[in-house]
Amino acid sequence: MGLTGVFSLVLHGHIPYVRMRYFRGEAWLHEALLFTYLPLLQTLYTLQEDNVNTHVTLSFSPVLLEQLADPDLIARFDAFLDQRIAAAESDIAYYGGDAFNEHLRYLAAVQRDAFNEARAFWHERIDGSLIGALRLLQDAGRIEIACSAATHAYLPLLPESAVQAQIRAGIAAYTRHFGRPPISFMLPEHAYLPGLENVL
Repeated sequence: MGLTGVFSLVLHGHIPYVRMRYFRGEAWLHEALLFTYLPLLQTLYTLQEDNVNTHVTLSFSPVLLEQLADPDLIARFDAFLDQRIAAAESDIAYYGGDAFNEHLRYLAAVQRDAFNEARAFWHERIDGSLIGALRLLQDAGRIEIACSAATHAYLPLLPESAVQAQIRAGIAAYTRHFGRPPISFMLPEHAYLPGLENVL
């Protein structure tokens, strides 16, 4: 007799509001975009092109969504990519001509190529809009995007009125970015208190 079960892959993203707040704050967002969200989107697009069904739920805190939608952040992402590509080119030159460092030169070239590929995907495939690309994938039924509380607050510690405000603001941000109300909700830190489902 075989066992049956259900597996759910749920990826949740949250970064506190760091844009221009402290040293390297915005770089943190750019690194998340370059090393996490763009590769994830590239994989999801490849699966869509190969007609592979995906059962993936993604969740983004409204704080992260607002930062990823910020026109200034988006405008500076190209400069961040330029710096990464220039650093890789510098490493290629530094390690060139030395057989002992040939592998390091190879790795720098791999990084440079990956950064150039990310730039091409960013501009040519998703037109510089991570949220727009996610919205298209959700509208096509390829992924589900879950809503979350406005500031990623630990809801069990808040009074009910604050919990309601967190949920309402989170839903409003989600609806503004994805063009429809959410059908699922990610509790920040998976923090549950009996009765919270009634508020939701």
